[in-house]
Amino acid sequence: MRVDVLLTPTQLAEHGEGVLFIVVDILRSSTTICTALGQGAQAVVPCVSPQQAQAVARQSQSVLLAGESHGWPIPGFELENSPLQCTPELVAGRLIAFVSTNAVPLIVRLPDGDESRTVIGGLVNRSAVLEYVRQWRPQEVVICCAGDRGAVAYEDVLGAGAFVEGLRQQRSVALTDAAHLAAAVYRDAAADCLSAVLRSSRHARFLALTGRHQDVAYALEQDRWGIVPRWRAGAIVQEAAAVSVPGRVSVPECAA
Repeated sequence: MRVDVLLTPTQLAEHGEGVLFIVVDILRSSTTICTALGQGAQAVVPCVSPQQAQAVARQSQSVLLAGESHGWPIPGFELENSPLQCTPELVAGRLIAFVSTNAVPLIVRLPDGDESRTVIGGLVNRSAVLEYVRQWRPQEVVICCAGDRGAVAYEDVLGAGAFVEGLRQQRSVALTDAAHLAAAVYRDAAADCLSAVLRSSRHARFLALTGRHQDVAYALEQDRWGIVPRWRAGAIVQEAAAVSVPGRVSVPECAA
């Protein structure tokens, strides 16, 4: 199995069949999507603009508008791109029309079928995604960092490295140079992941300075959710994953 990491979405190229794409947007789309589905949302529909999300909402009263634009809440939307806002009372049974600056434009470029598959990965569901890879046994795993408006995002490289470190434990795995680089970033941060992200990530500092420090801390908790969100037939739905969720950790950290 070949494992590659795309440090930015601009590196995305054509791939053949048998590829599993893992979309990593630690702050915050991967984390929010995992949480929304974990709290009982029916599905998440990626929308490339607020106008598209509003068009989806006009089709059904069960649709909930959620997301952000350049890190800020969208006027008229019920929820921001915040995992902490995805409570069961708000999202259970709802279809979520979701807008984000970095993750959604990447997701809609990736395959949503069966020959090649796309899943959403964060630290909060790391073990579930690793188990999914083990069960499906793709020929190639491409970990796609959502980045920061076309540039490298430190927290996404760290998240990609967390998956690489797990995947390299499986048999017959070949890592690209980019995968080795991401794994090295993850190992370097493992002793104190929260401090490393706040020190090195522009977006993490922005969120902390605008009162959303708890979103950052939540996003760095490993294995909160034992689910695999999968991009399939135009929506992100929960795929079965045979893993159990360990007890929640009180201190965010990313040591394996």
